[in-house]
Amino acid sequence: MKLHTLSLANFRGFEQLDMSFEPDMTLIAGVNGVGKSGILQVLAALFARALPEFTPCTAKPPVFVDEDIHYDKPSLEASISFSVDQQRCYGGIQRIREDADFGDVWRRFWMSDQEAKAQPRSFAEIIADRTLTGDLEAGRAETEEMLRGLKKRKQQPVVIYFTPQRQLPGRPRKLPPLKAFEIANAYNTALVSRQVDLREFIHWFRVVETEASEAHRIKGAGVLDNLREVVTTFIPEFKDLRIEESPELRFVVQKNSTDLAINQLSDGERGLLAMLFDITRRLSIANPDLHDPVAEGAGVILIDEIELHLHPKWQRQVLRRLCKTFKNCQFIVTSHSPQVIGQIRPKCLRLLDWNDDSNRIVLHPVSQSFGMDSNWVLQNIMGSPARDYETERMIGTIYDRIDEEKLDRAAELIADLENEVGLFPELQEAKSLLARLEMLRADETD
Repeated sequence: MKLHTLSLANFRGFEQLDMSFEPDMTLIAGVNGVGKSGILQVLAALFARALPEFTPCTAKPPVFVDEDIHYDKPSLEASISFSVDQQRCYGGIQRIREDADFGDVWRRFWMSDQEAKAQPRSFAEIIADRTLTGDLEAGRAETEEMLRGLKKRKQQPVVIYFTPQRQLPGRPRKLPPLKAFEIANAYNTALVSRQVDLREFIHWFRVVETEASEAHRIKGAGVLDNLREVVTTFIPEFKDLRIEESPELRFVVQKNSTDLAINQLSDGERGLLAMLFDITRRLSIANPDLHDPVAEGAGVILIDEIELHLHPKWQRQVLRRLCKTFKNCQFIVTSHSPQVIGQIRPKCLRLLDWNDDSNRIVLHPVSQSFGMDSNWVLQNIMGSPARDYETERMIGTIYDRIDEEKLDRAAELIADLENEVGLFPELQEAKSLLARLEMLRADETD
């Protein structure tokens, strides 16, 4: 399954936004308040509508409210296009302000990927064409038959939404009786804001460990080995994941040869484990016949604030490792971390910014990002000075004094700033310029 496009009209701060997505990783960046989180919320809501039609998902979709409608508009519209098993879906929701009876109206149209590629159209264009021709119900019987076939498959795609509240809780509650999981369990609470449920994960871990048949036991061991490999890939010092029930129920990991319970780990470690555990568990439940559901399972993974609680070193590695580990998944993530942005190629970056001319939030084109250091990203992509305001102001003052030929005062300011923060490239440049000017002045005096 792959998400192709999102279109928003009059949703919160967006008057109109059309966004495409890369098949592996798309990073949505921008300052606070430009709507990054809102985009993921819309995607989660739209997939919550679509998934029950072609998967065993039974989740109740969230509804939009009047507060989601742009402040001076009568309604909002949100639509996506995505592919699953050579079929293309165009689905959209409309909500009209102050019309509780009308509610959210969901419409969707399916066609083959081949047809969609031959005649690319938006959801709005399809609605308009079929309204004009009176074919809104065209192909309904064939579509329903196709959807029933998709729903019966043993290999199902998942969509998982991680909000900033995703962190693993410290201690699990008592486990329920062991019971094999149905594919539908892969979708439970996957598209709502939540902490990742450690109890659910331990329950799944224990079920996989204790499957009844020998064939299942062998496969279960493989799944758990895959999980342990995933964790070690992201956090090399972590080994030997296991459940302990005495003196109390807890999930334990060995870190640098020391056993630690989950609640003893840092916020960053628990936040990262929350995602790894949850993605692995859901892919495994949704794809019981796959040899390696981690690498082969398909899904769309939505992650808000990917950098949350992560050390800058981990921020630089996390996107690459997610794609390398969950090879058949598509990631749509948000961030305002320069460390994260510097690890993404421009074609995968969607930079949201406020446009003063049009007075709206727009997508800002980016030609360079990958491999750039954090200072460059701050200055050239995020529009923020690489240094703190006071240091930037002092550098400006030094150059002002040099321009005014007040070289003695410039030298004093350089010395003061060097004593306070040390020597850095911009200050070294000012210092070198001052030295050259002082030499020229001395020559003129001679």
